Amino acid sequence: MKNILAIIRGRLSYFAVAIFLSAFSLMAAIGLLACSAWLISMASTRPPVLVLEVAIVSVRFFGLSRGVVKYASRIVEHKAALGAQSDLRVRIYENLTHRTSQELLAVRRGAAIQVVVGDVETLQDLWLRVASPWISAVIAGVAGVGIIYSLLPIAGEIVGGLFALACFAVPLLSSFASGSRHQRRLESEIFDQIMQATTMVEEAMIFDFDKRLLQEIDSKQISIAEIESRNARKSGLGSAAYVKLLGLAILLAIICAINGFHNHHLAGINVAVIILLPLAIFDGLSTLPNAFSHIAKIWDAKRVLEPSLQLFPEEPTFDYVTAPHHATLTLTNMQPLLPGVSLAPFSGEAKPGAPLIIRGRSGAGKSSLIHALIGFIDFTGEADLGGVNVRDLDPSTFTTMLQDDHIFATSIRENIKIGKPSAGDREIMQILEVVELADLINQLPGGLDTLVGEAGHNFSGGEKQRIKLARMLLRNTEVFLLDEPFEYLDAHQAERLTKKVLGVLSTKTVVMVSHTY
Repeated sequence: MKNILAIIRGRLSYFAVAIFLSAFSLMAAIGLLACSAWLISMASTRPPVLVLEVAIVSVRFFGLSRGVVKYASRIVEHKAALGAQSDLRVRIYENLTHRTSQELLAVRRGAAIQVVVGDVETLQDLWLRVASPWISAVIAGVAGVGIIYSLLPIAGEIVGGLFALACFAVPLLSSFASGSRHQRRLESEIFDQIMQATTMVEEAMIFDFDKRLLQEIDSKQISIAEIESRNARKSGLGSAAYVKLLGLAILLAIICAINGFHNHHLAGINVAVIILLPLAIFDGLSTLPNAFSHIAKIWDAKRVLEPSLQLFPEEPTFDYVTAPHHATLTLTNMQPLLPGVSLAPFSGEAKPGAPLIIRGRSGAGKSSLIHALIGFIDFTGEADLGGVNVRDLDPSTFTTMLQDDHIFATSIRENIKIGKPSAGDREIMQILEVVELADLINQLPGGLDTLVGEAGHNFSGGEKQRIKLARMLLRNTEVFLLDEPFEYLDAHQAERLTKKVLGVLSTKTVVMVSHTY
């Protein structure tokens, strides 16, 4: 909880204001009921109108302020909750950026999505549905019990005791109905399976395992439904305790009020006040059975989130070295370090006009070499650019095209402008001419505004590869690292594009992994 509180520290004042406003709204309801009961009772005695004026104004004040203040409290608490939600998600993303590529490979996509989306939203209920309502109910309830105690101490003690019991018994009984870790594990597995079903739908249909995948999702969904059904039956314990304690408080309040009136300890006009106030006092607890029935799920979300919210020490500023122009990249016995894998050392040289082409069998470590140069993994040996260690170079020295570069579900223009955000349509079309995509784009009704679709599904593999090439060619850096840039292209087109791309990059230092050149 320490990490969570540290992240949302700036929002705590908003939560405090929201709790105060919510408590004031509940107290306004208590005041409204008390004043209304007193006003009706007093009006039956037909006193002078001036005697009723204060009560009449009070009823109006409490009646109007209750709704206004409640609305204000909802705005403030949701502003705080949504802000805290954003802060937590930003921290999760920052946490991911501190992980190595090997650590990221171990992260299941379904589990990551559940943490970022589901667990953060579930944790939000801790203050929206549990903490804030409970604290507000306690504050308002104490005020209401104080009114009863001031009129008839014995009734205040009894109602106050029952209210205190309800404040703890209702949450305790309701928490027994909370979901289990088994439910969360099932939900995480469903996330993973839905990801598979949506991202590999074509393969699922081709190899006829889509029905089996859907059956597994249905099976887990049925298991979750059974868990929730059992929890719903258990959550009735909290609701039953709330209703019984409320009923008992009203019954004992009636008995105390009657005895107090007969013993001349209570004025007749206050009998209705004593009898009706428990309804308003206990009203703030009405939402707690349902809220606390999710407490274990909320706590489990907190447990899962904690590692993803680790506060990293601020990284020391590092003065990167500016890359020398037109320098030679020299690799000497460079060996990428992968756990459990031993790769052969590599030596080579790349300079402007003389690219370094790396070829070899699959699994020889060609892509790992590129990953090591850009700092994704560590390496032994030496790698320097113009005498400067690559580890000391500004990351903007490199433009990298990896095998699994992402195509975003947006327009062609926006995908290509990632390489150079300031690029205009004319410059983009010139680059598309180089990668032989201009004619195709011109024929499309939407032109550069055409959506590529999720993972680029509106285009073929070769067309997506050329969009990535165009994006890469817009960059202006000293070194270009290309991992299988002509994948999915036929041999003749790959040969043409190789000459065009290397011509555009003739003044740059180029390292290229390729099976076709």
